[in-house]
Amino acid sequence: MMPALRAGVDRFFEREDARLRWRVEGGAGVGADAGRIALVLIHGWALSLDYWNPVVPLLTAQHRLLRYDRRGFGRSVGRYDPNEAVDDLIALLDAAGIERACLVGMSQGARVAIHTAIRAPDRVDALVLDGAPWFEAETELPLMEYRRLRDTEGLPALHRAILGHPLMQLTTPGVQRARLLQQCVETYRGDDLDGGWEPVPLPRLHAIRQPTLVLNGGEDSVQRRQAGERLRAGIRGARRVEVAGAAHLASLDQAGEWAGCVREFAAGVKG
Repeated sequence: MMPALRAGVDRFFEREDARLRWRVEGGAGVGADAGRIALVLIHGWALSLDYWNPVVPLLTAQHRLLRYDRRGFGRSVGRYDPNEAVDDLIALLDAAGIERACLVGMSQGARVAIHTAIRAPDRVDALVLDGAPWFEAETELPLMEYRRLRDTEGLPALHRAILGHPLMQLTTPGVQRARLLQQCVETYRGDDLDGGWEPVPLPRLHAIRQPTLVLNGGEDSVQRRQAGERLRAGIRGARRVEVAGAAHLASLDQAGEWAGCVREFAAGVKG
C-alpha cells in the first residue's frame, strides 16, 4: 500500500523533461475519504496552484484535492507543450494514489480537463469547466505583444500588462485577493509564448460521457460566456451555472458561491 501523503506539502514530480510541483489536501491516506469523489484543480494561463488558495478550505472537508502547477507555469519547469498536459496529469494522479477524480479546469486549464476526459475516461468521473475558452487560439489575449514585452522590457513589464488585462480584473474588492493574484502572475515566465509545438487536435465534445458542469462568472467576458454556452450545448447532459457578482476569476471574486456550486455538483456524482 502506498504510504499516506502529508496534506498541504509541496512535492515535485520528475517526469522525463519536466519537474512538476503538486500538492494534496483534504482526506487521509490513498483515495477520497468515505467514497467521496476526489477533485483535481487545474489552474489557468499565467497562474499557479496558489490561485486556488481561497477555495481549498471550502472543499477539503468533503473532498480530497490534488492541485499542481502545469508544465511551464508556477514552480513547475520543463519545455511548455500542451500535448504533454494529459500525460502530466495522469502521472500526478498515479503519484497521488487517485484512481479517478472530478477534474476542475479553470480557463485554459479547462482544455486539459476536456482532453483528459476524452483520452483517459477511466480516470475521470466528472468535469467542471470554469471560464473555459473555445478551442481556437486565445483570441482575447494579445500573445504577440506579451512576447514583445518579455523580450524587450522584461518580465516585470509583462506581468504588469497581464494584470491589466480585462480577464484579470476582480469585481470583489480586497487587498488579499489582489495580492494573491499578483503573486501568481509574478511566477509566470512566458515559456509558452514562443510556440514550437504541434497543434493540439480539436476535442470531440460528443465523446464526453462524464457529468459536466460549465461555470462562468456572471460578469465574465462575452466571449467566455458564449464559449460556456457552446460547451453546454456540445457536451451531452452538461449544465451551466453563472456565479453572480464574479468576473472571469470567479473563484477569487466569489469563493463561497463558487465552492458551493462545485460541492453541490460533485455530491451528485457517483465516484
